[in-house]
Amino acid sequence: MNKSPIYFSKVRVQEVAQKMKDVGKEYEQLFTDLGNQMFADMADLHDASEMTAVCTRHVDQALSAFGQYFPDVSPVACTKGCCHCCFFPVECPPQVVIDIARHLREKESAANLSLLRRKLTQDMKDRKPPLYRAKCPF
Repeated sequence: MNKSPIYFSKVRVQEVAQKMKDVGKEYEQLFTDLGNQMFADMADLHDASEMTAVCTRHVDQALSAFGQYFPDVSPVACTKGCCHCCFFPVECPPQVVIDIARHLREKESAANLSLLRRKLTQDMKDRKPPLYRAKCPF
């Protein structure tokens, strides 16, 4: 009896799975790098409209690059309550965290802040390996 050629193996699955994990980490790093670039370019800015312009420029450039090199990617659907593409953990400078907290305290009711705390607590519990990502609670 002739031995048939091997097209599929557990070892190959393991190899491809590792490659996918590695590429996934690189893909995630793109977004971290984009955020770091935005913050670096805004470091000396104090005007909110200038900061917004910097962020908008970077996002537009990123969308163009992703559209060119990842043509099957769904369009960005950032709207209140969407959470299709925003996942935690998100890295940001401490000052940004302070600014977000200040904004929330000024703009949100105690009830809404309590709800947000519960969502954040649940999101932290929902994180799963390998990236421990959770949907954005905003």
